[in-house]
Amino acid sequence: MQKLVSLFIIAIAVLPLNYYASINKEINTVMGHITVKVPVKRVITLEHRYTEMVLSLGVIPIGVADIKSYQEYDGVDEKKLKGVESVGRRAAPNLELIASLKPDLIIGAKLRNASVYPVLSSISPSLLFNYIQMPNGKEQPLAGLFAEFNTIAKLLGKTQQAKKSLYNYNKTVTEAKAIIDQLKQQGLLKSDRVAIAQFLPGSSRLRLLTTDSVAIEVLKSVGLKAAWPVKGGPSTLGYRTVGIQRLSTLGQTNVFYFNERADDSYLKNTLSNPLWLNLPFVKSALTYRFSQQIWPWGGPVALEKFINEVVDNLQQKSQEYAANAA
Repeated sequence: MQKLVSLFIIAIAVLPLNYYASINKEINTVMGHITVKVPVKRVITLEHRYTEMVLSLGVIPIGVADIKSYQEYDGVDEKKLKGVESVGRRAAPNLELIASLKPDLIIGAKLRNASVYPVLSSISPSLLFNYIQMPNGKEQPLAGLFAEFNTIAKLLGKTQQAKKSLYNYNKTVTEAKAIIDQLKQQGLLKSDRVAIAQFLPGSSRLRLLTTDSVAIEVLKSVGLKAAWPVKGGPSTLGYRTVGIQRLSTLGQTNVFYFNERADDSYLKNTLSNPLWLNLPFVKSALTYRFSQQIWPWGGPVALEKFINEVVDNLQQKSQEYAANAA
């Protein structure tokens, strides 16, 4: 009997390590229930936010949609994507190529991928998130983002890495809030109101982020206020598209902006237009252009970069203000 027990122990010892770890996990998603074999080894991402999340958790996807776009706009750990298969565009993934890669899991956004979900789910379990959609207008967008991150971490078997990432994010928020509070106390912040705008390529119109966007919620958490107190609601995506003339209602506030294409000549014309130059915040020198790879729709790491860029710019502007007042 003892010999049989010994043989059983030896047999267990030589089993692959992942023999025990591989289990089926049921997930409730916006598209219904899916069953995923975890931990996931072969993952394909169809949206920048989820590409970033997977990379920041220490996993390299086997396929990524819009790789070049990700490298230009989000950019977190983008060097790790060298040699990774490009699987088409985010809104039009290459389904045949995705199938040939034999993924264990596909991660995407409902707003872009719902139409091809039946095909995706026939290839492998497919996890679509609401992303920047707020279906009933009640969810807190930042809490939703963290829930997405933790779900992905659990499926990849990377919960410890997720805890570390969220710790770093919270540390960044605490440090940023301390700086903003100090600037307020010293009277060096010309305005604690902030607006975020994305100029559209080849157009004078722009997306103005609303109070139910992740970016504005993040800025509130560090002690800043929304200069445009408008809620987008469930029919929008955390922003509204407006003309430049609408910006005149913002008054003297800090306006951070970015462009979908850094080399867009139309934007240069817009920024030299008298309509823009006569806006109150422009005349008060309270405009700031985001650096490339600042992505307010990204995951926790991208949001840290976003926070640091905003606070660094406000701190520098406050120093200029103090020097001029001396």
